[in-house]
Amino acid sequence: MAPGPKTGPALFLGLELATDQLRASIVDESLELMGVECVDFDTELPEYQTQGGIFTTPGDAYTTPVDMWVKALDFLLEKLTRNHDVTRIKSIGGCAQVIPSMLSCGENRLPFHSQLPPNTFSLPNAPVAHDTSAHTRALALEALLGGPHGCSQACAPGLWVHVNAGAGAQGVVGLGRWDEGVLEIVGGSREEGRRIRTWLGDVEVAGGRKAAHISRYLCERYGFESDTIVTPLTSDYLSSYLSLCPSPGDAVLSFGPMDALLTPLNVTSTLQPIPHPVQDRSEKRRYIAM
Repeated sequence: MAPGPKTGPALFLGLELATDQLRASIVDESLELMGVECVDFDTELPEYQTQGGIFTTPGDAYTTPVDMWVKALDFLLEKLTRNHDVTRIKSIGGCAQVIPSMLSCGENRLPFHSQLPPNTFSLPNAPVAHDTSAHTRALALEALLGGPHGCSQACAPGLWVHVNAGAGAQGVVGLGRWDEGVLEIVGGSREEGRRIRTWLGDVEVAGGRKAAHISRYLCERYGFESDTIVTPLTSDYLSSYLSLCPSPGDAVLSFGPMDALLTPLNVTSTLQPIPHPVQDRSEKRRYIAM
């Protein structure tokens, strides 16, 4: 698709870091799909020797090189610039761990990947959804929280399984705050729990809020406009749910490494619901049960 003229209706970019690909979808104000691009890890980045996007290690660990995600982002941005008019993109959202790097600065003559010094990431290979190496720790966390029911009260459904670097501490997101007890368990002490809390930041309950403007690096290298905003990201399950534009009475069944049933929920219950990712702070709270 050749780039169009530098004028026209607003466009919106969504990025998805899937296990096997980094994908981009462009929609207009009516949510009509205007274009897609992707980078396939196995075929376009063969130097990382992944199969289905996974670099398998001995035992139950299933990981992906973090460096590969960053390099894929460079490739994807090049495709977007070559095939689409990125000056019309007004906001960027998505569901991918790699997107926060878009807020970083760098020398605009060089790809972002080439500017990363050695040992930039604390984990060179990060777990993917198929990974079960943390299962024993997950069960221990569940027991400390009072079993399956206690865990469901303290944590958002499906978010507690990977207990790495505080990932199990997604507590009480329905109330818009982190569960201090879960943080303390994950950190091993109250002090470490508080330190993890500083890493996590606040729980974002308004998905359409502006998190930041796009970096100067991306404007100068790829041609994005400086007023393009980056919105808070969400999970792949919630992204699948939103992509279908479900009515209040619809339920969505999502199949993947973990199958999930999602349905609107207008009232809280004894279990912790997930805040609806598209709502304003001034609205009556809406939730999704998963």
